[in-house]
Amino acid sequence: DLEQLEDRWPEIRAGNPDFLKVYLESSEHHALRRNDPAYYGKRGLDPVLVASIVAHAHDAGFRVAAHVTTRHDFRVAVEASVDEIAHLPLEQLDETDVQLAAMSGTVLVTTALSHRPSDAVEDLDVLHRDNLILLRDAGISIVLGTDSQATVIDELRKIASLDVFDRSELLRMLVHDTPRWIFPGRNIGTLAAGAEASFVVLSADPLEDLSALTQITAGFKAGHRLELQARPADGKRGIGQHLAHAVMSKGVDAAIGEYHRLRAEEPNSWDFSEGQLNALGYAMMQHGKLVEATAIFQLNCEQFPESANAWESLGESYAKRGETESAIEKYERAVELQPGLESAIAKLAELRGTP
Repeated sequence: DLEQLEDRWPEIRAGNPDFLKVYLESSEHHALRRNDPAYYGKRGLDPVLVASIVAHAHDAGFRVAAHVTTRHDFRVAVEASVDEIAHLPLEQLDETDVQLAAMSGTVLVTTALSHRPSDAVEDLDVLHRDNLILLRDAGISIVLGTDSQATVIDELRKIASLDVFDRSELLRMLVHDTPRWIFPGRNIGTLAAGAEASFVVLSADPLEDLSALTQITAGFKAGHRLELQARPADGKRGIGQHLAHAVMSKGVDAAIGEYHRLRAEEPNSWDFSEGQLNALGYAMMQHGKLVEATAIFQLNCEQFPESANAWESLGESYAKRGETESAIEKYERAVELQPGLESAIAKLAELRGTP
C-alpha cells in the first residue's frame, strides 16, 4: 500500500537502479483478487500505487517500465506516465488510451514472441497487427524486445510477418530506436560524425532480405574490431523455443501439430533433439500448465522411447498433477531403461510410501 511504499522507497532508491519495472496483471480485477490465494504471485500491483511509484522514480531520475496484459493495465500505466510499456497487450487497445500514450511520449516494446499465456485470444497475430497499426498511426515509438529466449532477430522476423511495417521501418527499429532506448546516454545507432563507432558489417543488404542480418562479416565496438564467435556448424534453431510461443498462443494440440509438420517438412532446419522438448515441458510446468507439460513430455517419449530421462520427466508431470498410478508407471519405465537411475528410484519409493 502507499504507506509501505513510503517506508520502502529509501531502500529502493539506494539501489540506484537503471530503471524500475512495475507489474500490472488484469488490474481491473485487483480488488477482487488481492486476498484470493489462487492469485498469489499472479495479481500484480494495486493499480492505485502506480502513479506514486512513477512520481517517486521520476523525482529520482529513474525510468519506469510496466508489464501489462489487458487494455485496463495499459490505461493505468499510461495515465501514471510510465516511460515504457513492456509488452503488446493481449486485448484490443482503446484509441483514446493510445493517443494519450503518444502525447506522453510512452515507448512500447513489442515482445510478440512471449511465454505469456495467450490461448484465450482467438487470433494473436490479428490482435497484435491491429494494435501495432493503432500504435504506429498514433506516432508511438515502438522498439523490439522478447519475453522469451528468442533473439531480437527472431522478434524482428515475427513483427515483419505481421505486415505492418516496411523493411526500412523495421531496420530503423532494430539498429536505431531500440539501442538508443536501452542506452539513452550513448550516441549509438547512427553513422553520423561524432557518434560511437559501434556497428556491424553484413555480407548482404537487409533491405532486400532480412535474413542478411545474421550474415555478419565484421563487428566493431567503440572503434575496436571484435573477434566474432563462430556460429554453430549446423545453424539449426531450437524447436522448443518455437513451440513455446505456439503452446501459449494456440494451445498444446496446435503446438504438437506444428512439431510434426516441421519434422516432416523442414527436418534439417530445426534442432529436434530430446532436450528441446524436455526443456519446453519444464517451462510449461513453471507456468502452471501441467496438462500441457504432460502432453509435451508424452511427445518426447514417443520420439525418444529409449530415453530414461524422457520417461522420468513424464512421470514427474503426472506426479505434480496428483495422478500417482500414472506417475509410478512412467517412473518404472525410466528405471527399466536405466536401472541405476537414483532420482527415479527415490521418487518411486516416495509415491509408493515405502522407505
